[in-house]
Amino acid sequence: MLDPAAARNTFADDLVAEYQRLELILLELIADKVARGLDAPDWAARQVMELQRFRKEAGVIAAKMAGKSPELIASAIQRAVTDGFLAASQDIAIAEGISAGQVVVNAGTVPAIDGPAIAALLAETTGALTAVDQGVLRATDDIYRKVVARGAATVVAGAETRKQATQRALTEFTRNGITGFLDRRGKSWSLTAYTEMAIRTGTTKALMQSHSNRLTERGYDLVIVSSHPRPAPQCQPYERQILSLSGRTLGVISETSRLTGRTVSVKVKASLAEAESKGLHHPACRHRHSLYIPGVTDTTPTKADDEGYADTQELRRLERGVREWKRRAATSLDPAEKKAAQAKVREWQGKIKAHTETTGVGRRRDREQLDLGNKTPTLDVAAKAPKVVKPKPAPKAAAIPLDVEYSPKLSALAKASVERQTNAIPAAARASIQRAGTKVVVARNTGETSLAAQYAGKLTADGRAMETESFYSPTANHVFINANDMQGSVNVIAHELAHSMDLNHLKGRPARVEVQNHGEAPYIHTVSELADDPYLIWAHRQVRDTPHTSKYFDYFKQGSAGNPQSGRREWIAESYAAVVEGRDDVLVNVAGGSVEAADIIRWSFGRLGVL
Repeated sequence: MLDPAAARNTFADDLVAEYQRLELILLELIADKVARGLDAPDWAARQVMELQRFRKEAGVIAAKMAGKSPELIASAIQRAVTDGFLAASQDIAIAEGISAGQVVVNAGTVPAIDGPAIAALLAETTGALTAVDQGVLRATDDIYRKVVARGAATVVAGAETRKQATQRALTEFTRNGITGFLDRRGKSWSLTAYTEMAIRTGTTKALMQSHSNRLTERGYDLVIVSSHPRPAPQCQPYERQILSLSGRTLGVISETSRLTGRTVSVKVKASLAEAESKGLHHPACRHRHSLYIPGVTDTTPTKADDEGYADTQELRRLERGVREWKRRAATSLDPAEKKAAQAKVREWQGKIKAHTETTGVGRRRDREQLDLGNKTPTLDVAAKAPKVVKPKPAPKAAAIPLDVEYSPKLSALAKASVERQTNAIPAAARASIQRAGTKVVVARNTGETSLAAQYAGKLTADGRAMETESFYSPTANHVFINANDMQGSVNVIAHELAHSMDLNHLKGRPARVEVQNHGEAPYIHTVSELADDPYLIWAHRQVRDTPHTSKYFDYFKQGSAGNPQSGRREWIAESYAAVVEGRDDVLVNVAGGSVEAADIIRWSFGRLGVL
């Protein structure tokens, strides 16, 4: 089933978060500049120089954003294309009574973003955000000049103090963020709303297009729209209605029921294109569509819920209010003003609490944040003094303990870094590691631990001193972690423990994996180690075949022992670390740039029970 929520992939979220962070930084920068010398009689004259400094600093920040966005856009669109392809493969598997793995493996490669339809979507989305990059400096420059002009003019008139006038102007011109970004219909948006709309629209369209293309290639034409509580009025008429992808199959037609084998009459309401032209799959739409299977798919009509939809829209209004007061707090020139704005934030959050409890509409706390819950620190104006970050509390998965021995010589900060990575290990992996009896030893070197004599003077297969290397010993079944060097992986703990699971997870309980090569009958392959899984072997072959070479990448091809199996084991370990950390960018890189191989990796970890 195709779920539009899949369009909110990691790359899209990162991009939205970057622009949300950009807006807040620029607004805070304006407030900082106009506050300088605010009590001086020549404040207005000084602001000419401050404006020049602002333009220079803002230009650097905006340029950084412009440099990041094209790659993130392309990655977001490609991930949406892949997700649409895989969702269609799942639909096909259900319709044809075969496994999704068979459909994926026999389907060929996942479509790239250079196909005509997807390339057009990519160009449209990139163009929209390029316009933002070009317009954001004009918009912020305009806000700055208006704030200064208002502050100076009001003081001349004698109506209020300069601080009051400037604060009033700041509040007025930043109430809705940085505004003035127009879509194709001429509607004006704020910077954050416009960028979110643009990237969500682009990825959703790519997701839909890829899904439709895959079904059409397989010879299917009919899909059915899902239903959910409180639908938008323009979408409700299409809930649980059958649509045609091509537009060639309309009206009442005859289909064969998969349940009874009898002929049933089916009403095709419209084409997908027509339904979308009337509002279905609008930005932020939660409706999805999947392959229609006669006699199986539920086609029971739904009823409109105008009151429920109004309740949802009221929640969106209250969320905007919370964000507005948070912006006011961020641009307050006076501590009392900031405190008052923060009190208003709490007041509006109370309104949200009351509204959701009364109506039953689910509260979305992420939408009450200025960055909509997408945290990103990469656009900070200047380096700030590092803060001591307390380790996040262990997730529920941590209820299954790991056997960890810490050196008493470890600093609290080093131990906290290790614990953060350890806490990311999911419950399924913890159960596997506990069952295998794998022990984890953490220190600055093996000499500080009970392993001292065992590894003194010993080298790894590629010549590195084992005393200071993080590694897994299959013979002793323990992991050593050098807490002073946690840079070799996105999660060193997950990487080394993945080596243990590679060898031990399926020991005594092998997996039976169904495999079907193109043009051949399916067969069952028994897998006793993760590295011997046929799908992971196939995905690793894509990595070995890539022309990309570097010391880092060659390690995933040949490993420390200099052969494909050793490379595959290292590749599996780092892939697992990337999945555990939610780093799709690292996973795709480790997969040789193949999004298809990355998806096979993630799917295989779940299928084999280590996630």
